[in-house]
Amino acid sequence: PVTARHLLTHTSGIEDRLFGNTVPDAQNLVSLGDYFAARVPRRIRPPGERIVYSNVGMALAGHLVEAVSGLSFAEYV
Repeated sequence: PVTARHLLTHTSGIEDRLFGNTVPDAQNLVSLGDYFAARVPRRIRPPGERIVYSNVGMALAGHLVEAVSGLSFAEYV
């Protein structure tokens, strides 16, 4: 399984998408929960195998903060 440590050290093995993760302006933003519900990330290699920078992994870490705190990531930070 992928852990928070994997996400924060960029060793999760989760694919990093090049398309579909930006919006033209802030009015088009969706919550992290809605984003990941619509775009479930794939693990493409075993966790801990390699360091590969991942924006998706960082966003998943932010979603974990939301799930644990009950606040949006923006409110939390």
